[in-house]
Amino acid sequence: MRRRQRGITLIEMLIVGLVGLMLGAALVNYVRSTYESQSSLLGQNASNTNARTAVDELADNLRGAVAFTAASASDVTFTWRNPSTGVVYTLRYLLSGTDLIKQVTPENGTMTQSVIANDVQSMTLTYLDVASGAATTNLANIGAVQFAVTATYAGTSRQMRGTVQVRQKR
Repeated sequence: MRRRQRGITLIEMLIVGLVGLMLGAALVNYVRSTYESQSSLLGQNASNTNARTAVDELADNLRGAVAFTAASASDVTFTWRNPSTGVVYTLRYLLSGTDLIKQVTPENGTMTQSVIANDVQSMTLTYLDVASGAATTNLANIGAVQFAVTATYAGTSRQMRGTVQVRQKR
């Protein structure tokens, strides 16, 4: 009578190898998926940050507008007095390509220009009458400004909206 030998057969080794290969492929797929999700979230965060930067900068300065000198759906120019120094500036916000530009001209000074946000796809401004709250084109009657800024980063778009009351018109 023959004794059975103990050990692992070739078939058992192949099955264990195949199961291990499947588990390894699943793990690689999971890790790749996690990195893609992280990349997408980073893109969304960058879009949010870009749009928020533009909206905050625009809102802070619109709030302190003394008088509007030009106003269109995508471009606004107004005078603004620095509360700490009293110096009056002319500020202009406009969209140039995908850059939101801020132009600053002090009284009797030279205009400087800076990009406050990149990858901005659109900026829409609506001017509201100080008395009725209805849309207006009369520069002297602007009491509030509604705005929407859409920023895109890595294929992800985000829109930030807001309404700012002008302090001088309250």
